[in-house]
Amino acid sequence: MNNSYGRLAGHTGCVSSVTWHDETELISGSWDHTIKLWNTDTLSMVSSQNMSTSVFSTAYSPRHRVVLSTHVDSKVKTWDPRGGEGTLGTVFTSHKGIVSQVKWHPTRDNYFLTAGHDKTVKVWDFRSKYPLYTVKEHTEKVFSVAWSVEGNETTQADLMSGGADTQLRQHHMEIGRS
Repeated sequence: MNNSYGRLAGHTGCVSSVTWHDETELISGSWDHTIKLWNTDTLSMVSSQNMSTSVFSTAYSPRHRVVLSTHVDSKVKTWDPRGGEGTLGTVFTSHKGIVSQVKWHPTRDNYFLTAGHDKTVKVWDFRSKYPLYTVKEHTEKVFSVAWSVEGNETTQADLMSGGADTQLRQHHMEIGRS
């Protein structure tokens, strides 16, 4: 059964990422070098941010009210959609190639993960420009990362990563309290 309710049109390149902003708003990232905020009730674009390179992944933080986006230029960029066009914030740099994915921790608001084509996974604290950990377990590009939902209130974190080496890798580490 197909219950299509509408269509959001506005990107001119491949849509590479979709993230819910809240109950009625959606964030999309595209290879057309833009991130867009959409109202799903009115099927209209609320705001848009031009980026310098293709967008691979997006993740929204309700606490920080920013979108993290990953790019081909090895950077993780922040955008505050409340400010509209041109309100880019902190840029996180540490990967040595395309950053394929970003994920906020489900309950520890300051922490996020990135996966890169440089064969690494990085654990970040949003309050610092430098990664807390760099995990070098993959032998090929890393495409995907996920936080464990277990034990989120402790100082320990488990995460999974997957990549072109056909492996899923589990990682365990100590992180501070947010």
